[in-house]
Amino acid sequence: MAQFLQKTGKLFLMTISMRPTAPFQRLLTFAYTILLLPIAGHAATTIRWQKKSPITTVAGASCIATSPGGDTLIIGAYNKGVFVTTDGGDTWRNTLSFAVDSPVYCISAFNDGLTVAGGEGVIYCSNDYGISWRSVNAPCRYPIRSVIKSGNLFFAGSGDYSFGVEYGDGVLISDDYGNNWRSANVGLPATQSVWALAADRTGRIYAACSDINGAGHGGLYYSDNNGAFWNHMDLTIDGRGIIYDEVQLTEITNLVISPDDSIICSGNGISGSVAVTGMFRNTFSEAIAGQKWLNAGFWRSVSFWLRSPAMSLSFLNSSEVLGSYTGGLVTGGPYYSADKGNTWQHIIDGIDPVGGGYNANAFCGVNGKRLYMIQHGDNDLYYSDSITYKLETPLPDKHSIAAHLYPNPSKKRFTICADGIDKLLNEITITDIYGRKQASWNVTHGNGSMVITHQLPAGHYVINYFSGNSAMHNIGFIVEP
Repeated sequence: MAQFLQKTGKLFLMTISMRPTAPFQRLLTFAYTILLLPIAGHAATTIRWQKKSPITTVAGASCIATSPGGDTLIIGAYNKGVFVTTDGGDTWRNTLSFAVDSPVYCISAFNDGLTVAGGEGVIYCSNDYGISWRSVNAPCRYPIRSVIKSGNLFFAGSGDYSFGVEYGDGVLISDDYGNNWRSANVGLPATQSVWALAADRTGRIYAACSDINGAGHGGLYYSDNNGAFWNHMDLTIDGRGIIYDEVQLTEITNLVISPDDSIICSGNGISGSVAVTGMFRNTFSEAIAGQKWLNAGFWRSVSFWLRSPAMSLSFLNSSEVLGSYTGGLVTGGPYYSADKGNTWQHIIDGIDPVGGGYNANAFCGVNGKRLYMIQHGDNDLYYSDSITYKLETPLPDKHSIAAHLYPNPSKKRFTICADGIDKLLNEITITDIYGRKQASWNVTHGNGSMVITHQLPAGHYVINYFSGNSAMHNIGFIVEP
């Protein structure tokens, strides 16, 4: 039952149902959801969407990406593969053709033409922004939900669920431009159901894990060593004035990080005996210090098992963020926030409802250029020129030194490289994934590189070093037999 209450210039949508006592009772799940929208006292942004020609009459868009220059748009479909346009959506080419019910779940486009698409237990790569495709070697059986790049490494997240069960392949890593992938799941929960990945400006990688039963296998994980080991991040929510004083979030379905490293994630949690769904925000340093996550909008009035598609999130810059909610005519569709999710504005002007609702599914754009959007299951492309990405490039710490090593994996010898390596403090150490010291070397002066020869047994390890500002850095690597 939904009730609308007008109060102090804000609109509250409240939906109440019940939490199950067993997985087969999901249809009786209680969900208590609050939608907080500013309708007065906050300057509104006028965003008008316009529609382009249909992508296809039988597709149904699932994900979208644009080339770094904005000249090419690539869209994945639920049952027809990949479609590409080079004229802003006026004409389309079906460049990766599938049979019905062979979906593409995610698409990411990078520099030099590389585009990576995640399918049903398979990863596809293109070197010409989606014109031609090839399947690549990857140890996966389940859907690939997210692909990101950090430094010279590519990361893919895999996850899926059926009634009451979560599963996946966890995190996959490629260090050869997407041609080959390997598993990197040390420290992740047993379900290995990863629905979203993100990286901050320090190179730290985040994995959003899902657990439909709330049994402790979900939540947010991070790696400071390029996926060699994953650490669990506490996700206790400050729920004061919403439900109870505590909200424990166990299932993350989407994740985004701003240019200044603010984290916003969406997912499901439990407050007392009540199931909740919403968006929550924090920073890494505050979360590690025990600062509770703040509410950034309780949106979806649905049960845990009705969570597909997950809410989409996208930062336009350090403050402005887009979000979406798959729902009906009243609550569904894209939302805009100018204050990191503190207040939200519904932006559905110009969108045709799909199946009786507004179902924004994904956004994309290029810095300073047109913003694009697709709806879940729709065949149309929407765009807006009234708001654009304005991504800031964070200034690097002039005292910080970023290093990398190759080859990785290696056997008994590798090279560590960094500009100004002789400015590193006295020692480079190697630890195992449990933090136990295995070897160390004094830093030598040279031309920006050091060759390391070792006798380490096969396994996962971490190189530790200090940069000029005494900040600790880590690089994960693998020693092969």
